[in-house]
Amino acid sequence: MPSAARSRAGLAGADDGELFLEYGQTEALVFDNGRLKQATYDTSQGFGLRAVKDDAVGYAHSSDVSLPALIRAADAVRGGARRL
Repeated sequence: MPSAARSRAGLAGADDGELFLEYGQTEALVFDNGRLKQATYDTSQGFGLRAVKDDAVGYAHSSDVSLPALIRAADAVRGGARRL
Protein backbone atom coordinates (compact mmCIF):
# COMPACT_ATOMS: atom_id res chain seq x y z
CA MET A 1 0.00 0.00 0.00
CA PRO A 2 1.46 3.46 -0.90
CA SER A 3 2.55 5.47 2.13
CA ALA A 4 -0.01 8.27 1.51
CA ALA A 5 -2.87 5.78 1.51
CA ARG A 6 -1.39 3.97 4.53
CA SER A 7 -1.16 7.24 6.49
CA ARG A 8 -4.72 8.25 5.63
CA ALA A 9 -5.98 4.79 6.56
CA GLY A 10 -4.09 4.95 9.85
CA LEU A 11 -5.70 8.27 10.80
CA ALA A 12 -9.18 7.23 9.73
CA GLY A 13 -9.94 5.77 13.19
CA ALA A 14 -9.34 9.06 15.03
CA ASP A 15 -12.16 10.49 17.15
CA ASP A 16 -11.12 14.06 16.34
CA GLY A 17 -8.29 15.93 14.70
CA GLU A 18 -7.18 18.98 12.81
CA LEU A 19 -4.74 20.19 10.25
CA PHE A 20 -3.56 23.77 10.77
CA LEU A 21 -1.78 25.49 7.87
CA GLU A 22 0.04 28.80 8.13
CA TYR A 23 1.65 30.99 5.49
CA GLY A 24 2.89 34.50 6.08
CA GLN A 25 4.94 37.17 4.36
CA THR A 26 6.49 40.26 5.88
CA GLU A 27 8.24 43.17 4.26
CA ALA A 28 9.99 46.03 6.06
CA LEU A 29 11.57 49.20 4.74
CA VAL A 30 13.72 51.35 7.03
CA PHE A 31 14.36 54.96 6.04
CA ASP A 32 16.85 57.39 7.53
CA ASN A 33 16.53 61.05 6.54
CA GLY A 34 14.36 60.10 3.58
CA ARG A 35 16.83 57.53 2.24
CA LEU A 36 16.27 53.81 2.19
CA LYS A 37 18.62 52.32 4.78
CA GLN A 38 17.42 48.71 4.93
CA ALA A 39 14.90 46.46 3.16
CA THR A 40 13.92 42.99 4.33
CA TYR A 41 11.46 40.41 3.09
CA ASP A 42 10.54 37.15 4.81
CA THR A 43 8.22 34.24 4.08
CA SER A 44 7.25 31.71 6.74
CA GLN A 45 5.09 28.64 6.41
CA GLY A 46 4.26 25.45 8.23
CA PHE A 47 1.59 23.10 9.47
CA GLY A 48 0.49 21.22 12.56
CA LEU A 49 -1.42 17.92 12.51
CA ARG A 50 -3.26 16.58 15.54
CA ALA A 51 -5.38 13.47 16.08
CA VAL A 52 -7.26 12.26 19.17
CA LYS A 53 -8.36 8.70 19.91
CA ASP A 54 -9.94 8.05 23.32
CA ASP A 55 -7.44 9.60 25.80
CA ALA A 56 -4.43 9.48 23.44
CA VAL A 57 -3.27 12.49 21.44
CA GLY A 58 -0.77 12.54 18.59
CA TYR A 59 0.73 15.78 17.27
CA ALA A 60 3.33 16.62 14.64
CA HIS A 61 4.42 19.82 12.89
CA SER A 62 6.78 20.94 10.17
CA SER A 63 7.86 24.05 8.31
CA ASP A 64 8.05 21.93 5.15
CA VAL A 65 4.59 22.04 3.55
CA SER A 66 4.86 19.14 1.12
CA LEU A 67 3.16 15.78 0.63
CA PRO A 68 6.14 13.79 1.98
CA ALA A 69 6.20 16.00 5.11
CA LEU A 70 2.46 15.54 5.61
CA ILE A 71 2.87 11.76 5.27
CA ARG A 72 5.70 11.75 7.83
CA ALA A 73 3.54 13.85 10.18
CA ALA A 74 0.59 11.48 9.76
CA ASP A 75 2.85 8.54 10.59
CA ALA A 76 4.16 10.35 13.69
CA VAL A 77 0.66 11.34 14.81
CA ARG A 78 -0.53 7.79 14.43
CA GLY A 79 2.39 6.62 16.58
CA GLY A 80 1.73 9.28 19.21
CA ALA A 81 -1.91 8.34 19.56
CA ARG A 82 -0.87 4.67 19.57
CA ARG A 83 -4.29 3.20 18.84
CA LEU A 84 -5.13 5.18 15.69
